[in-house]
Parts: sequence; C-alpha cells; structure tokens
Amino acid sequence: VADSLRESRQWDKAEECYQTILFWYPRSMLKDRSYAGLGLIAQQNDQPAEALRYYGLFERETVESPLWADVLESRAELYRDRGELERAVEELERILEIKAARGKPWVQALYQMGEIRMKQGNPKKAIPYFQRIYIMYGRWSDYVAKAYWESGQAFEALNMRDEAVNTYREFAQNTHLKEKPEYERAVERLVQMGEPVQAPDVSSEEGGQA
Repeated sequence: VADSLRESRQWDKAEECYQTILFWYPRSMLKDRSYAGLGLIAQQNDQPAEALRYYGLFERETVESPLWADVLESRAELYRDRGELERAVEELERILEIKAARGKPWVQALYQMGEIRMKQGNPKKAIPYFQRIYIMYGRWSDYVAKAYWESGQAFEALNMRDEAVNTYREFAQNTHLKEKPEYERAVERLVQMGEPVQAPDVSSEEGGQA
C-alpha cells in the first residue's frame, strides 16, 4: 500500500505508512522497503540530506535486500546531482558486485559511469564502460544503441578517427538497432566523415545476452 501511495505521489500518506511499519514492526520483513521508500520520498521532494540518511539506515539495518541495487542507484543519482561524481561512481560500481542485479541494473550502472567519465572530460575512461554494454549485453538494445554512439563520440574526443569510424560502422551493421535514434545519427556521422556507409549485414547477430 505504501509503495502504491508513493508511486501515485501521495507522499504524506506513504510516509505515514512507512513510519508506522518501522515504529510498530521494527523487525518486519518490510523494513527494507520502508527505509528505501522514505529515502525516495525525500529525494523526490528535494531533500537530499534526508534521503541519504534513510539510505544509510537501509544499508545498516537490512541484509541482502533485493532493493539494494535500487538504493545504490538512487544514492548515486543524489551524489551526481550534488557534483560529487567520484562518490556517484563508487555507488554504481557497487551495483556490479550484486550478482542478483545482473542484467538491466548492471547495464544502467555501466552507462551512467560512462556518462560521468565523459562529463569529467575523460573519454578514455568512459570507453570501456560503453564497450562492455554492446559487447556483453545485446539484449538491452536501447542502451546498446546509446553505448555505440557514445563510444564513437569518445573516440572522436580522443582524436582516434579510425576507432570512431569502426565503432559507427559496426553500429550501422546491426540491423536490429535501425529504429533507435542513435543509429541514424551514427550513419549521418559516417557520411560527414567521408566514410562509405556499407549495406547492413542481414546475417549480423545481436551482442551477448547477459
């Protein structure tokens, strides 16, 4: 009930429900959901210090919660918004240590770390994060397309023209990504760079499905 109230932005009622659980049922199996929910409410209401306090309580008071990756991602977002980029990366790196979060949470964490490195003006550090997505996580096509594009942009920022062209060209060969907006951008960029755009290989396969 509390989660539904929070998702419908009835934050006062949701907070009351979460606090009731924590006060009357401190050993409840819903304790992790309550701390996480209170942190999200504070974050959504632009109260970063309060959100971090609840996320800290979540980490100290709960064990092996399935919500751990979500809390780490939310905490990373807070640090990122505050300009504490290295702390944000640290939180995202921790997501990659959670085997139960393997899949989309890992992909999102990798992409966000790549974005942060680009924002820091460090494309060399960003590239491995983006490459890991399109090499290992082909199932998540939205992120694969974004990662290809950002990887090409990072190579260009390093004046590594051949590597950028190869990245865009490999991207253009993946026909299953044709509907993604980054695909058209990559094809246009190849044209701008004076590179021939080869016909897509219809037999090309998607990347890894991890």
